Amino acid sequence: MARPSLLGLFFFLIIAPLVVLSEDVPDEVRVVTEEELAGKVGSNGEGDIWLSVLGEVYDVTTGRDFYGAGSGYSFFAGKDASPCFATGNFNDEGLKVNLNEMKMTELGGIVGWRDFYRKHESYNFVGFLEGKFYDKDGKPTPLLDITNKRLETLAMIGAQNKAGKKEL
Repeated sequence: MARPSLLGLFFFLIIAPLVVLSEDVPDEVRVVTEEELAGKVGSNGEGDIWLSVLGEVYDVTTGRDFYGAGSGYSFFAGKDASPCFATGNFNDEGLKVNLNEMKMTELGGIVGWRDFYRKHESYNFVGFLEGKFYDKDGKPTPLLDITNKRLETLAMIGAQNKAGKKEL
């Protein structure tokens, strides 16, 4: 029987138990359009900087040194680059990756970043991005439903692996 990779074990044992699904986000939320989000890139060192992960929009303006023009994570500003959080391809090609074709451990990586933004003390939740993951009313799309089901499975596998590890 093949042994899981260390990276896979990391996601199953560390990231998967931290999975918090979108139901934990407030019911009354703002719906952000792609056009509005695209304008939140902190142009000329000023203005708000927003990004989206799995359709959840966060104001990361306080992290201008990380997300502002010319910085290491500036690619994420003004868009939902969810696949890029897992693949590390911070480019337009990375945006084309289909979440349904990603390995579950890669999805776990995206959740790790989403939870980073959810829990960050100075990055604030703005609302849901209308598009791939939420509709114009802020309701989850079928893609988000499928993604969340896969994440639930990942969390269950992680819990089983963690429980099995305790029995050793």
